Amino acid sequence: MAEDRSNDGKGSGSRKRMLGGFEIVREIGRGAMGTVFEGRQVSVDRTVAIKVLPPQLAVNPQYVGRFLREARSAAALNHPNIVQAIDAGHASGYYYFVMEFVGGASVEDLLVEQGRLPEKRALEIVRDVARALDHAHTHAGLLHRDVKPANILLSDDGRAKLADLGLARRQAGSGAATSLTLAGTALGTPDYISPEQARGEKDLDIRTDIYSLGATLYHLVCGRPPYSGKSATDIMAQHLRDPLPNPREQNPELSVGVCSIIRKAMAKKPEHRYATPGAMQKDIERLLAGKLVPLAERDTVLQDRPHQPERRKRMTGLVIGVAAGLIVLAVLAGVLVPKPSGDPTPPEEPTVTDDGWRLYEYVSEWVREHPGEYGEGLRRLEEAKAATEDAVLRMKIDDAMAAVRHRRAEAADAAFAELQARAGELAGQKDIDAAIAVYAEVPAPYRDILEMRCDADVARLRQETEQTIRAAMDVAQDLSDGGDTAGALAELDEIAGIQYADLDDAVATLRAQIEEAGRDFEDMARRRALAEAKKAIEELLSAI
Repeated sequence: MAEDRSNDGKGSGSRKRMLGGFEIVREIGRGAMGTVFEGRQVSVDRTVAIKVLPPQLAVNPQYVGRFLREARSAAALNHPNIVQAIDAGHASGYYYFVMEFVGGASVEDLLVEQGRLPEKRALEIVRDVARALDHAHTHAGLLHRDVKPANILLSDDGRAKLADLGLARRQAGSGAATSLTLAGTALGTPDYISPEQARGEKDLDIRTDIYSLGATLYHLVCGRPPYSGKSATDIMAQHLRDPLPNPREQNPELSVGVCSIIRKAMAKKPEHRYATPGAMQKDIERLLAGKLVPLAERDTVLQDRPHQPERRKRMTGLVIGVAAGLIVLAVLAGVLVPKPSGDPTPPEEPTVTDDGWRLYEYVSEWVREHPGEYGEGLRRLEEAKAATEDAVLRMKIDDAMAAVRHRRAEAADAAFAELQARAGELAGQKDIDAAIAVYAEVPAPYRDILEMRCDADVARLRQETEQTIRAAMDVAQDLSDGGDTAGALAELDEIAGIQYADLDDAVATLRAQIEEAGRDFEDMARRRALAEAKKAIEELLSAI
């Protein structure tokens, strides 16, 4: 950065770090895409924030493009809940982006300080961010793709402002896409990432930001993100497969309304979420005004089966109707055909006309005797619950269903661990195709649970393999261009044992090109040697 010496009025020169027309005052933060400084716009004597791209990233055109894209995305928006762009440029060897200075802390800092926020304050913050997202989507067709507490700043008057549009891109169908993201690559922050973004889907829409905003609200009111794990991959897998943990188990003081907003925003399938940030904002404002909001399903897994309430209603009516018919038949049979004395009564499956507890005990016994038939066990328990109005019994059935789901999840985890072990062994032997094929052998009882986890593992395996192969191909190409044919072929030999059909043709083509280039190089070398020998002989004869 350039230095400027200005007179302080006492004859001594003070050193200032300058970047374009901006003075650097102090560092206020660091991130993956740059360092942020408090600065001063000299021309109008205004305090600003200046984000500077690190020099080691500035040599990569992709990082420069993403950095400048953030500036362009912010400049296209003008909203009180979005950090305003002021300027961007290149000076003194640095790329920089100037934006308004927000005096308060980030929401992440607030969480570190307070643990969790009061429900009302959390809703106010998320409402402001929903307004910002709605404006960005409506006026510029932009998706943020990295909504999280660290990217929400608080002004001195408490207003929330959305920052960091570094991952922003235009939604498909809203104009030319500006993303540098490759299809199949997940960008974002694991704690708040939507399932479709975790899968690396290309055609995202605004509902991916709604999911991340719901996860942010969960963190604000619960004091922790919705999922936790040992690695980013583990957390993303939970976003893909696991039901949403009950927010009230983390904070019993939460209202039913805020839990419902979180559940709807974080539905696994986009079609079950709020359609727009504006719709989510309206529910938040309704709750802040003391009004009721529509209840969401208790479990996002159930929510992803939209016809479940209708099915349950139909099933309840059917069971009750059949039971009423059985009562009439029993009465008629008792009148028309008296039962002989001493005739033993065979044991029968209880119906809804029996005591609800007796029906529950019968179903519970069936579940114990058929421990591996999880789906049928859950179906029977659901029907037992639908057939009783006893609140205590319904809670007990809920507990029984939770236990079945837990056992099923444990069994699925064991099955997945076995798949991973087999795939890992094959991958260690460089047979990537066989390792990928292993994940297609998911046992039927767990297919719905493990499908997304298997997809995530396969995507990771493909990505790691392709990175290894393409890196070797790049090195081989460089060596070949430098005339080192033997070194280039040796580099390809290092990956020759990797069995991965998707890149076999590419590697074979590169090997053929390197061998041909090597032959051309050898031919040129022979011709050069002959020419030099001929020249030497002519010089010798001339001297004689």
